[in-house]
Amino acid sequence: MPKITLKGARVSAGYTQREMAHRMGKSRITIIKIENGKNIKPISVPDLNMWAQITKFGVDDIQC
Repeated sequence: MPKITLKGARVSAGYTQREMAHRMGKSRITIIKIENGKNIKPISVPDLNMWAQITKFGVDDIQC
């Protein structure tokens, strides 16, 4: 089964970047950078787990 992108998971869950940022305690700019792969480092395991929990996708279902 193909994996869903971070952005795809967020959009499928019905959250805007601003809402996701608020739920994760991050800035909207950080969410944009994470989704576009332009963050200095890849998404951390705790952040990935939080993203999965918020969007109701399994960690293994999300492509990073």
